[in-house]
Amino acid sequence: MYYFKNVCGNEYLYSIFGSAIVAEMLGLVIFPKIASRISREKVYALACVFVISGLTALGAVGYIAPQSRVLIVACCGLMFLGSGLSIGVTTCCMADVIDYGEVKFGVRNESITCSAQTFLMKAAMAAAGGLTGVGLQIVGYNAKLDLQSAATVNGIRVLMIIIPIALAVVSFLIYKRFYNLKGVHMEEVTCRVNEMHMAKREIGMEL
Repeated sequence: MYYFKNVCGNEYLYSIFGSAIVAEMLGLVIFPKIASRISREKVYALACVFVISGLTALGAVGYIAPQSRVLIVACCGLMFLGSGLSIGVTTCCMADVIDYGEVKFGVRNESITCSAQTFLMKAAMAAAGGLTGVGLQIVGYNAKLDLQSAATVNGIRVLMIIIPIALAVVSFLIYKRFYNLKGVHMEEVTCRVNEMHMAKREIGMEL
């Protein structure tokens, strides 16, 4: 909202930004088809590219045509499309973590794992809200002023565009470097889980 009000000059454009969530739903819908053709790591890379491209374009629009609804819809649609794909990847990763936990500890903890994810998401949203306030204070934002200084406006650009782009890159690097439940390793985990379930069914039939 601060970006559209102070950079684009129209705070009501924020409603257009929010309506672009339809593109996020589209990303979730097309995720299975894309994931069936390329690896999840490539899907996540594609998701990050969409987000970064959308943010970069939105930053350019802020200079070229800050009140163009069509361009803002296109930029935000690209961002949310990438967000939808990333949600698809992380949801599948949650299922893989549950399978791995069953192999590692012999117990399947869907409820605990999913609850932890929900808690972390809510905590992240709360932290993001707090950090936004801190960021605005750092760049010298003054709510009493109708017109912010050039330095403050550029600071808002950094908060809205540059930092999220950097975080998108970091998130992909973390996924690529530290998330190991993929490829041959994950195939082995899946086979092991299937064997464990088959053994349990056989024991149940004998009883």
